[in-house]
Amino acid sequence: MAHGHWDNLISLIEKAKKNRALSETLRTGTPREVTRVLQEAGLSMDDLGEIFTDLGYIADRSSLQWWSPLK
Repeated sequence: MAHGHWDNLISLIEKAKKNRALSETLRTGTPREVTRVLQEAGLSMDDLGEIFTDLGYIADRSSLQWWSPLK
């Protein structure tokens, strides 16, 4: 499974750490502005969906319920 969306997200975060205007746009920009920035970084809505799915799996596996002996 390719994880290019994670590489693109990490790259965008690194750029935002160094670029105040980019960081501000990501935090407070309009949906249209944020969408433009994400697309320019190579992140589509499908990529964001995959990232959120991955985060859900991570949260699931990290929860106490996942490791519960009562399952």
